[in-house]
Amino acid sequence: MWVAGAPPPLAHVVTGAADPAWLSWITAIAMGVGVLGAVAVRRRAVRPAFVGLAALGLAGRIGLGSVLTAAPVAPYALTIVVAGDGGGVTSPMAVRLCGRTTGGGTAQVPGPGRLIDIAVDGSSRRTLSADHVALLLPDGGHRVKAELVTADHRAFQPRVVAQLSVDVQGTGVTPAVPGCS
Repeated sequence: MWVAGAPPPLAHVVTGAADPAWLSWITAIAMGVGVLGAVAVRRRAVRPAFVGLAALGLAGRIGLGSVLTAAPVAPYALTIVVAGDGGGVTSPMAVRLCGRTTGGGTAQVPGPGRLIDIAVDGSSRRTLSADHVALLLPDGGHRVKAELVTADHRAFQPRVVAQLSVDVQGTGVTPAVPGCS
């Protein structure tokens, strides 16, 4: 549970994928050896092999970049439900995250291999592996945003985001976590 005024836990969303380190090393070594060999080797008959190696390393790097940075496909739409009408709530505020498939069925939130990034007023506050959370917020208007990401914090395409404006009016007992409708 995040408390207003406390330093927020670290959370982030990555919009692309990272390639395995060993693949980056292989392509970098191929490019480096190829360029150095093409420049340093005096035998003209061997130079085309080094130029080819450098070209192969470059092509591998470009190929890895284009294949591995593709964002995963969005599995469902996300909505935020709070106890009360959302206009006037107390702190702590019980929040439920609900998912709907394109066919209208319910979806498990966040689901296997997925997380939910919670932001309040534009600042990332928490990363969840559950479909509900209680947020302690000061009085006043706030914008709560939830984004579904992969377990390695990559964004889906299209991004799966839900937002809700709330007006916190005092403190109270944490209400029961609302259900999805």
